Amino acid sequence: MPMSVRAIARKALWCFLVLILAVRLAGCGSKNLVSLAKLDKGELKVSDRYGNQVKVANPADFVTAIKGAKQLTDSNSLEWAKPEQASHIFSTGSGNVYYDWENKYLFYVDGGKKTVYSADLQQLLLAIPDLPPRITVGPGNDPKITGSFADLAKVKQPSAALFKSGTKGLLMVAAGEQPSGGYTMSLEKAQINKDGSLALTVRVKSPGGGASTGLSYPYLEISIAKYMGVDVRVVTNSAGRDVEEHASTAVVQPDGNVVLFEPERGDLLTERFQVFGFARLPANQSLTFEVSDAKGVLGSKTVTLSKQAPDWGYFDVLMDRKQSTQSSGTVVVKRNSAGKITQELEVPVSFGGK
Repeated sequence: MPMSVRAIARKALWCFLVLILAVRLAGCGSKNLVSLAKLDKGELKVSDRYGNQVKVANPADFVTAIKGAKQLTDSNSLEWAKPEQASHIFSTGSGNVYYDWENKYLFYVDGGKKTVYSADLQQLLLAIPDLPPRITVGPGNDPKITGSFADLAKVKQPSAALFKSGTKGLLMVAAGEQPSGGYTMSLEKAQINKDGSLALTVRVKSPGGGASTGLSYPYLEISIAKYMGVDVRVVTNSAGRDVEEHASTAVVQPDGNVVLFEPERGDLLTERFQVFGFARLPANQSLTFEVSDAKGVLGSKTVTLSKQAPDWGYFDVLMDRKQSTQSSGTVVVKRNSAGKITQELEVPVSFGGK
């Protein structure tokens, strides 16, 4: 039996409404963070808190991960999300998507409207070669390592010690001996060097009035999300002028008993050079430094530590070496225990004049 005109009209209207609803649902589904900020409409760049901005070489991986982010409805998550608290910013120039490394949150702000999503972009960010890994300043989460920082900071000149904690790096930057208390330190700059190492600039600020009397040894704890080589500079202000100084850096082996600030890896050694750092050895053990080239030993010296294990004992000596016809060699640190010699550390160096 043929349908009435009214029935046909009702059916047509129903189909039209279903079509409109489908289009709206599809439109809502497409309004993810990528489309909101137009991250797929230009050259994707990412920047960090230290002023570094790099082009993302693998934008498709980031776009896929950000599209798959899960939107949050928790109001508490919405309250904290502020652009100035973000660790990274993604942009193509049309809009910004902010990322919080610690909590793995993404958020987008458009006028007074804010949307927050959850996504883990840490490994993708760590894979960008020209972008520094996530850096945080403050007490680290490995007390076995950081518990010794206050002792290792008791040095006369700016120094740093790099430790490995899992896949991360823990760095202690010491300002050197200061005439009073009240000195503060802050991480001012971080960037990637051409050789792939992490360049860090730390500023030391003098105290205001009312500083405590007596010598002090301020230091800064820095956590690096990916273990890598570091180049540390310490900036102080003298008579209104900034003075930048390289911090001698010890690369400490896992469970190592020696922190050797100087000589550093790649140092140019004259015929007399300084050896200083810390070691953690029992009272019946001694520490010997041996410098050599491809033809043999050029010099050696055994040092006495100021303290014994479990404390870190300080050493600071001048060491002589014979002339060498070679351009490079090594400084080997050995531990002596009841006639048994154990190699603790080997540092490649080069040779210069007197």
